[in-house]
Amino acid sequence: MNQQLNKNSMNFEKFTECFFQELQSCLNEVQVDQVKKAVEMLKEAYCQDKQIFFIGNGGSASTASHFATDLAKGVTIEGKRRFRALSLTDNVAMISAIGNDIGFEEVFSEQLKPLVNREDLVIVISASGNSPNVVNAVKFAKSKGAIVLGLVGFGGGIVQSIADQSIVLNSQHYGHVETVHLFLQHLIVHYFMESLKVDAT
Repeated sequence: MNQQLNKNSMNFEKFTECFFQELQSCLNEVQVDQVKKAVEMLKEAYCQDKQIFFIGNGGSASTASHFATDLAKGVTIEGKRRFRALSLTDNVAMISAIGNDIGFEEVFSEQLKPLVNREDLVIVISASGNSPNVVNAVKFAKSKGAIVLGLVGFGGGIVQSIADQSIVLNSQHYGHVETVHLFLQHLIVHYFMESLKVDAT
């Protein structure tokens, strides 16, 4: 049996058009009021000099790392304090140690234990909103008085029901949800870049 792709099996132009339409539909789901509330939460954390933690799995782990880097390094304005942002997805040794010795469902909650303080901000990025390690981290963070913001798809999942605030997409397509989450992090980061520049003048 020929395992190679049939050149005529799928029309690339039609596939691309459909893909773009689905992505645009996902982007149209974004509720600006939810994004504004997320920005206000980040602004409050910044003004109060609170820590901001990011967590996520897979593609969302990449976005968590990207978001934390852009806030901590990208939003660097002369004369202005920096965001105290940290991604808990980046320490492979720590994640593998916790996963091996305790369980993968605790890789984020265990990292939060010695770090998170009351009114710190924990940002959870998840397509499904149901991953056990993410849900456990939300529950632990809230037990310590931290504030939780969710960026979720698939209608929100468990995270949306227990987080303090969420940006919710209804799309069931992992790629589109992850793309829009990355878009939103750039929107938010660039908002702070520009607004802090204005405040500095």
